Amino acid sequence: MFSESQQNIKCLAHFPALIHALPGIRMNQNGHHKERRSCLVVSLNCRVKQRLARKSPPHLELHARIGVMSFIMAKKPGRNDPCPCGSGKKYKKCCGLRDPDSLFIPEEDRTGTPFDDYMDVFPFIGLIGQRIRHFEEDGPELNKLLAQFKKRCRPGKEDGITDSFFMSWMHLDLRFGRTLETIAERVLNDPMTARLLEPGPTLIRRLAESYLTFYQIIEPGPETAVLEELGTGKRFRVFYIRELYETDPIPGEIWFGRLVGPPEEALLYSTPYIYDPETRAQFKRAVRLQENDFRRRSPLASSFPRERHFAESQKEAAPFWAEFIVHGIEVGSQRLDEETIRGLSPGALPFIVNTDREEVVFAELSFRVKDEPALRKRLATLKSFEYDKKNDSWVWLKPQNKKDLAGSRSVLGNFRIKEGCLVAETNSRKRAARFRIRLKSRLGGLISYEKTLYRDQDDFPERTPEEIEAQRKETEEFNARPEVQELLRKEKEHYYFKKWPEQPVPALGGLTPVEAAKTEEGRRKLKELLDNYDRWQDADPSLRPRMDFDALRRMLGLPPRVH
Repeated sequence: MFSESQQNIKCLAHFPALIHALPGIRMNQNGHHKERRSCLVVSLNCRVKQRLARKSPPHLELHARIGVMSFIMAKKPGRNDPCPCGSGKKYKKCCGLRDPDSLFIPEEDRTGTPFDDYMDVFPFIGLIGQRIRHFEEDGPELNKLLAQFKKRCRPGKEDGITDSFFMSWMHLDLRFGRTLETIAERVLNDPMTARLLEPGPTLIRRLAESYLTFYQIIEPGPETAVLEELGTGKRFRVFYIRELYETDPIPGEIWFGRLVGPPEEALLYSTPYIYDPETRAQFKRAVRLQENDFRRRSPLASSFPRERHFAESQKEAAPFWAEFIVHGIEVGSQRLDEETIRGLSPGALPFIVNTDREEVVFAELSFRVKDEPALRKRLATLKSFEYDKKNDSWVWLKPQNKKDLAGSRSVLGNFRIKEGCLVAETNSRKRAARFRIRLKSRLGGLISYEKTLYRDQDDFPERTPEEIEAQRKETEEFNARPEVQELLRKEKEHYYFKKWPEQPVPALGGLTPVEAAKTEEGRRKLKELLDNYDRWQDADPSLRPRMDFDALRRMLGLPPRVH
């Protein structure tokens, strides 16, 4: 396993440890850790004990195919040249002492699957990471963050987090420094990456975009399994190498892990933590709270398109889940509530809020109607509420912002008249109080207040898969309507062309896009950011209107995207 002494090596000798740290830990539901985690047991298994039936290709051929060996041969310095690892030593006294093949997975440990390809590019991510830690300006900050994580979560220890969790978080999720980029993102921007052949850069990009989160086993199979992401409802067909983990997926189980690659052919890249099916509702609620918190509080939210917010929220939340796992809370027997969450990681996961930053509580107000015809006549004269003819209901909208007349208006509540009652609904206690006062002041003696019922989101039953699928289809059909598409397109263009250019963006060093476009370095970062937006949009299978980022590039004085 990845030992403390290995962590201080400053040359390429470090990378075999990085590689072997990633795969080897087995999870199941039996063992001596049961009293600490009711449905999770960790047992060490550092090597693949059984090879897959089909023969793997010779590793040199595989390395050449993804451009790794060609990079090494092209990059090899002279014996007296400075070592490219950044140690400050001559090459002959540093990495030149090692065989280049030692950077990669030994032939006997290869699986003969695409998993090997990802493992073969990981040494380059590790190389940049070591260079940053020991020789670059952001190194002290990175080392401090890693030391704090190790102290709290004890990676590699029997009572700590797995090495695969720590190594993947360190290189793929942790944002630090002035640019707030991960190590993997810095690899993509490093000139040496341009010397890799495809699919090398694509594999690194997929690793950089991956994240740790919760999935439910929907349909296990002999070589693949269908997993549903709890936070988004997306489904992935995952190639599963059971020889690495020595456990079979069971329908309904909740797996916490990292998937890499497109949904139709993803790979499980980290050792999974396995929980009972009964924990689904609590984990689903927790990751949705994290996404909401990211949108509301994180300075990074403006750096990413909305469809990327869930992924980034999970990258940001990874240390919280590491503490959750290490502290051994028994999910299922103990409620995963806000008090527990804040006790583990202060401020990491606050309650969900509405657009007025009020805690979401569903409120239903009931009024007795004294004269329905007179009430409807009165409502027809009011501008405070907007009538929805299709549903025979009224909508309470937030007043229009005079500085942003083109912006959309938030829905604060709605009400309907049925069987002699006026029933109003909103989503916070403060809004319920305001709604009651507003209705009484506008409608006077035509209605008489009776009661208000409050319900927390946990009070609602978990939806069945059939209900979820029906809701998905209904949403798709609604979003496909031309008038909805046009409204969404206008709102998206208003944000990116009017608001976003004047907002400080962490990925641009705190500059606004307009400010960044004035310097060469800022233009480079702005181009990379917009290229990422295009890639995320291309990968989004939904019916959301497409944004013309080339038009935004022209507005900012940047060249169009190179396809």
